[in-house]
Amino acid sequence: MRARSTTVLATTAAIISISARMASAEHLSIAEAVRRAEAAHPNIALADADVTTAAARVDGAALPTYNPEVSIALGAARGGGTFLDWEIGLSQPIERGGKRGKRVAVASASRDATRMKASQQRWLIRVEATRAFRAAIVARDRVKAADDALKIATDMNAAIQSRGAAGKGTLLEANVALANVGRAQRDALESARAYETARVALDGAVAAAPGSLLEPDGDLDAFPVPTWTEDQLAVRASRERPDVAIAHQDRVVAGADVALADSVASPELGVGITYGRSEGTDVVMVGVSIPLPVRNRNQGERRAARAVLYRSEVAERATTTNVEREARAAYRSYVAARAAVQAFDRDVIGTAQALDFSVQLGDQYEHMLKLEIVCRDERADRLAEVVRHAAHTGHEGDGVVLITPIDDALRISTCARGVAAIDP
Repeated sequence: MRARSTTVLATTAAIISISARMASAEHLSIAEAVRRAEAAHPNIALADADVTTAAARVDGAALPTYNPEVSIALGAARGGGTFLDWEIGLSQPIERGGKRGKRVAVASASRDATRMKASQQRWLIRVEATRAFRAAIVARDRVKAADDALKIATDMNAAIQSRGAAGKGTLLEANVALANVGRAQRDALESARAYETARVALDGAVAAAPGSLLEPDGDLDAFPVPTWTEDQLAVRASRERPDVAIAHQDRVVAGADVALADSVASPELGVGITYGRSEGTDVVMVGVSIPLPVRNRNQGERRAARAVLYRSEVAERATTTNVEREARAAYRSYVAARAAVQAFDRDVIGTAQALDFSVQLGDQYEHMLKLEIVCRDERADRLAEVVRHAAHTGHEGDGVVLITPIDDALRISTCARGVAAIDP
């Protein structure tokens, strides 16, 4: 019995401690939770930095790859005399195959993909903040429901113990009532711990400072009837989900990489001009050079780019399929959750209200007694007067004496019927 009392005290102390923290916490609405998450979450800052980097790469891709080259050469020539030879050259490699435009296309497609991923990151953070907030609301409401259930179980146990003390109950009823109190105490403690865990998750979702105490305000939204069918939701998800758009953009980037890799196979064209003096004579020379792609035509990068393109196509199809599957699963889960909430409101809350009403009736009528006496007709008035005199206190609630006829009677032991059945 001492161990049971210790458990009760520990449960009560834990609930009181959590209630005190709830009272001192900062209250937070769902709109404020989402705003804080977007303003302070480090993943958004990281995503913005990625967008800035990708935009800078677009600017870099638009610039020419090669700068002009200037060369100077000096030397002495001896023959019929000594001469100082010199020359100045200017050369410029010229890209062929539209490489610069293809580099810009790759960088621009990558920048767009990065922007989509940053937008998706914001969406995910909003979703996570909303989910964590609603999970905390559910956990908070569970604490209240568990506390109410504990109160009902405690009141029921007290009523049954009082009945037992008056000789009106059974040991089985008392044991069952005590076990119900124990289960209710356990549920109350577990719900309080679950609420603490949910609040920690909410702190992380909104990027709250360490040691902060946030308390969600408001109630869960009602579960409306879905306005779309499962097929309609699946189609809309596959068309509007950001991860589908990102998978498509990754394929666009891979396609641009293939075009760039193919263009690199075209050799650059070198153009140059030199002016100088040789043995006292001015010399001007113009030259053109072009590499011969005999061994290396960028075969490795071209194959790799096509492999990446194939992978991105597979990934896009898989993403679309997974999104449709997730949308259908979410629709079915929503329908099931809506039905579960309705069943809980109808059955569990209704049962709890009925139990509470039963406890109230038990408190009101606990000390009342029903006494039934069967006698001959000529003794009925006398017995009624005896009962009235014995039960009379002068206060409301003394009771009522009801006199009703008995059509027949059967004594089980002797099979006697009628008046013979009730005579001693």
